[in-house]
Amino acid sequence: MRRLICKRICDYKSFDDEESVDGNRPSSTASAFKVPAPKTSGNPVNSARKPGSAGGPKVGGASKEGGAGAVDEDDFIKAFTDVPSVQIYSSRELEETLNKIREILSDDKHDWDQRANALKKIRSLLVAGAAQYDCFFQHLRLLDGALKLSAKDLRSQVVREACITVAHLSTVLGNKFDHGAEAIVPTLFNLVPNSAKVMATSGCAAIRFIIRVGSSLLSFYLSPPLWFQYT
Repeated sequence: MRRLICKRICDYKSFDDEESVDGNRPSSTASAFKVPAPKTSGNPVNSARKPGSAGGPKVGGASKEGGAGAVDEDDFIKAFTDVPSVQIYSSRELEETLNKIREILSDDKHDWDQRANALKKIRSLLVAGAAQYDCFFQHLRLLDGALKLSAKDLRSQVVREACITVAHLSTVLGNKFDHGAEAIVPTLFNLVPNSAKVMATSGCAAIRFIIRVGSSLLSFYLSPPLWFQYT
């Protein structure tokens, strides 16, 4: 009986192997271990999921901390010099330009884009070497009130440009901008709890730049009682 069973198994295997040589029928062994191919619709090349497609992980930078509209110190650094190019030919020309800037920033009846461009103009003057002129520091003190008013503006774009400009002044001038920095720090703290992300994060970033420079009176403004007031 055992011989009969073995003979039938051998005959069956031989029959499958002979037909597999013809290419018409796979062998029983291959059929048993063949892995079924995945079903694809359409072009199999296009059916592969590409990075960043819907449903898959997106490739690229992570979203900015703080949500949409938030800005950080890297954005400030880029904006420091991302301004129209200007040239300064004389002290008198510089004084006239600064007077015009102060006149625009001191009057909120001017269009918001004019006020934003006036703030950018201050950074343009810094890039052009305005700090090399003595008259610049005299007029800069006169701009304290205008800068504070700009940081309180209802337009987020004006507030953002004001914070960037203050941070740039602190970075370039250092302790020479102590007076202006100390005057505007309380206004910057008032921006922190603002519901508009661009205003809140702009105020925080400007404060960080001022702290990094190390104003002589920042120990007062950054004392624990004041921090608790704004947190």
